[in-house]
Amino acid sequence: MGQLYSLVDPRDGAVRYVGQTTKFLQARLAGHLASPSPKVALWIEELLDRGLTPRIESLREAVPVEALLDMERQEITRRIIAGEPLLNESATAPGRRVVQQRNTAAQAVRRQEAWLTAGQLVRSTLKGPLAPGPLSLVPFPRSVWEALTELAECATTPDRAASLNGYSASVRWTVLKGRTSAALWEGCRGAWGRLRGSDSGIDGRLRALVSAALDTPWDDPGGAARYLSLTPWALLAVAPWAALAERGGLSLEPDAFIAWATDDPETQAALRDLSEPHPRVFKFLAGGEDPHGRTRGSTHLVAAVASMVGHSVAPEIADELTEFLRATARHQMLTPGMARLLAALDANAMPEIFGHDLAAAADSELGLPPGTAASVLRFILEHPKSGPLGTLDRLVIRASQKLPSKPFPDYSTWTGPGVRIAQVVTVSLALAGLLVPPDGLSVEEVVGEVRDLWAADRSWLDDAEETTV
Repeated sequence: MGQLYSLVDPRDGAVRYVGQTTKFLQARLAGHLASPSPKVALWIEELLDRGLTPRIESLREAVPVEALLDMERQEITRRIIAGEPLLNESATAPGRRVVQQRNTAAQAVRRQEAWLTAGQLVRSTLKGPLAPGPLSLVPFPRSVWEALTELAECATTPDRAASLNGYSASVRWTVLKGRTSAALWEGCRGAWGRLRGSDSGIDGRLRALVSAALDTPWDDPGGAARYLSLTPWALLAVAPWAALAERGGLSLEPDAFIAWATDDPETQAALRDLSEPHPRVFKFLAGGEDPHGRTRGSTHLVAAVASMVGHSVAPEIADELTEFLRATARHQMLTPGMARLLAALDANAMPEIFGHDLAAAADSELGLPPGTAASVLRFILEHPKSGPLGTLDRLVIRASQKLPSKPFPDYSTWTGPGVRIAQVVTVSLALAGLLVPPDGLSVEEVVGEVRDLWAADRSWLDDAEETTV
């Protein structure tokens, strides 16, 4: 027979070790004192320095030898889960795994709460997604509209009823849906040529939204055309808000999301026109963000608004905002507020992004007055005849000791994944009075430029008139 025992800290009565033995307890305690495990050794040494020794106490007596190991593991697991500071180094994995799972879950809750608070700040500041404005309808190709009737018939035909060429109705529906989806995309993608050309990452998601129109039994072509015309707006203006709502644990069911996202009647109507034929559209839009991406639109919203209204950043989301701000700094597209926020969040941002201050080093080594090398670099960089100078601008920025910023980051000439969403976020800040457009441009003009991104091309509409409904 054996027993379970504990080693107790005489200072506070806390159990620090659980073990099992077939010896007398004092003999086992002597073994610990003579040859303790590394963690227990540090604890015992701390006690001995204070003239104390661990206390050994029986936890369970008369335990069959064959059951000792299992009972020891169960006792260790139970105590670790309860939060006791055990120093055991073996048989702890199950308990620590449960504790880790609990900690991870608690951290996820805190993180979600931080995103919810940040989302509410964005909502109260910007008042919701940028409204779509006047839109020209993007009509269905006539051939696709006619195919909708056949698709509906296939969808309601029992599988056991053989269709043309001996295929089941479900197989025929699948083939017809694929062909019709391809025809719909081919027939209307030209409406957004400018947008698709400036953002290489948008095609797949735009096509998926367009194809979702085939899942709705439309009563008239006008409603279908309205849905199609709103799809690029949804991807650029609504998607970051849907992702922000999801990160805060808010519902993406249409009524709930629309009620949270905006009080603007125009925007509410547009969101309903999207979600009535596609009830999961906001979930789809939220899922479009790369969870590991450094330039997520929802993060941009929070970083921009928090930096401009002086709101503190919760530690649970500080790392992600820092990564976003770092990436934006590399492209020299920070606003002054965002530059201040990055400097507050990350004291090492400047040297880690822009490297060693070579200008200051040159002044020191060449015996020049401080700032001389930086002035020379700046003159060369700004000279109209300097031409391409590679990374010289980075040296000038580093010498300035200030993170670069722009009063109004202008993404209008940029291309690439996510750039158009960044442009929409920037214009939303201007509409809320947080940014001032460049000289010579009004808020209405920069809003109009953004709305042109999702507007259907006029020449395409004219050309498509004879082949659409």
